[in-house]
Amino acid sequence: MGTVNKHEQAKRDLEEIFVFIGEQDVDAGLGFLLAAEETLEHLAKMPLMGSSRRFRSSRLRNLRQFPVKSHQEYLVFYHPTQDGIQVVRVLHGKRDLEAIFEKKN
Repeated sequence: MGTVNKHEQAKRDLEEIFVFIGEQDVDAGLGFLLAAEETLEHLAKMPLMGSSRRFRSSRLRNLRQFPVKSHQEYLVFYHPTQDGIQVVRVLHGKRDLEAIFEKKN
């Protein structure tokens, strides 16, 4: 079983998405969190499953992305590690991802 480590910003992202969805439907918000955790656990077992994502910044080298189960509009951005994954961000795919990642995370 792989290990899932989340940056603080990734934890905040998950909270913010839960609140956004949960404002309309708490059960849907909880469903998102459950789907996100299942996705992260699955990626930790098979970290190269996600597609490689290229950003201008060299510090984001080897960053991969994978959609959240049943919520494909949300993407998990992560680095594979020796024993699992390091989750950098969880973001809606229609956001200006390049601009977000240009800021230091």
